[in-house]
Amino acid sequence: YIFGKGSDLSSPITISILSEPVLVPAGITAIGADEGIKITWQISSLNKIKEFVLYRYMRGEEPKIIATIESNKPLEFIDASAKIDNLYFYFLKSVSDLNLESDSSEEV
Repeated sequence: YIFGKGSDLSSPITISILSEPVLVPAGITAIGADEGIKITWQISSLNKIKEFVLYRYMRGEEPKIIATIESNKPLEFIDASAKIDNLYFYFLKSVSDLNLESDSSEEV
């Protein structure tokens, strides 16, 4: 109350924290190696990137997360579970330190 007079309650408000969009991994490659399929990628800045999430799928299947790679590690992963004669597709997403996900990278 101000000066002894009352008023109705105001409507509730919503507060949103605006953040920059999370950078999408770029330059993704998948190359056969002795240990499996080596996936590499690039990112223009690691600032505020916590980790990368790697997805794999075969045509007609839902993508599944096969690895989470911390941003302080090399930007690569070896898929040792890949089986010979299977055609796999991979893509990545970046995750910010606020746990926001980027859009999907290009698919390889």
